[in-house]
Amino acid sequence: MLYLDYSRPGPMNGCQTVFGGRENLEAISFLRRCNAEVFQQFPETTTAAEESTAWPAGITTDRMGVGLGFGYKWNMGWMNDNAQLHRA
Repeated sequence: MLYLDYSRPGPMNGCQTVFGGRENLEAISFLRRCNAEVFQQFPETTTAAEESTAWPAGITTDRMGVGLGFGYKWNMGWMNDNAQLHRA
């Protein structure tokens, strides 16, 4: 959802923003606004996202800044590392 070329094989084929990046600016804006609204309307609740990418701005950083504003993140690396330890 965060990238225009997600799950598309080969080069970006025109999947670029006006700034030359591959980020899905509309999806990013939606997630930021959704999290801001949730926390404003229901301050005792939280949101969570799977962080399986190296999103540079951060999944849980400040809601009004550069991050996406989720309350929590599920670290896929930790889950996979932990599962491998239990198999050994």
